[in-house]
Amino acid sequence: MRSAFPHLHFIKINSKKSIFLNEKTAFINPEKKEYLLKVQQAASNSVPVLLLGESGSGKNFTANLIHNNSSRRHEKFEVVCLSVLNENLIESTLFGFKKGAFTGAEKDFPGLFETVSKGTIFFDEIAELNYDLQIKLYSILDSKCYYPSGSLKSVYTDARMIFATDADLAERVRQKKFRKQFLNRIAVFIIKVPALRHRKEDIYSLALSYCRRIGKTISMEAVAKLYEYDWPGNIRELENCLERAGTSCKGNEIRTSDLIFDNEIFNFD
Repeated sequence: MRSAFPHLHFIKINSKKSIFLNEKTAFINPEKKEYLLKVQQAASNSVPVLLLGESGSGKNFTANLIHNNSSRRHEKFEVVCLSVLNENLIESTLFGFKKGAFTGAEKDFPGLFETVSKGTIFFDEIAELNYDLQIKLYSILDSKCYYPSGSLKSVYTDARMIFATDADLAERVRQKKFRKQFLNRIAVFIIKVPALRHRKEDIYSLALSYCRRIGKTISMEAVAKLYEYDWPGNIRELENCLERAGTSCKGNEIRTSDLIFDNEIFNFD
């Protein structure tokens, strides 16, 4: 790798005890090292985690990584994408309801906090959460109890919560769109997910992994071209680029001429 990509800067670190930093990930940059150490720390406890990073940088993957290396790894991991979930359904989805709670509630429905139980709930795009529902999640973070709709009896939950956003939450607080006390409560442990351009050593493994998924191979010349691009759309843009190349390439191998980056197609200025 060093001889193939001399323009990249690799730093060797020594850590054989870490489940994240070992001989297989020996050459990484300082920003990536700090990220991995924080992921390891987050996996070793159950405090709320706030993942910050650009769109497509791998926050969902990071939440999975934390869960799969924690003591909850054998429990459920559920994703709640707040930007696509209907506002009217969020409360029922999370807290559930009792039969007769409203018109159409013909039987009890357990929410995620009940079904996940001792697992992990990942709240993606937390900045989109309704202002009123923020206080309900705040209450659960404090007491670990909640009330299903139509019930006078509280329910205990041991579900761990991980949150993520690419938004400026401080600005949302200033705009009165995000509660300051809720932000303070979810930001117990903050992990900044590095953009792909700041961890280019990952491009090779990411490209190989995605090419296997689509049944293609990729030439080393094409990989070198991937390293030269800054990936403003991060991992999601990398996958789109490879899928585009895999669809149009002749034969089974993706070559340099098959790669077309987003900035060559769209004008974002």
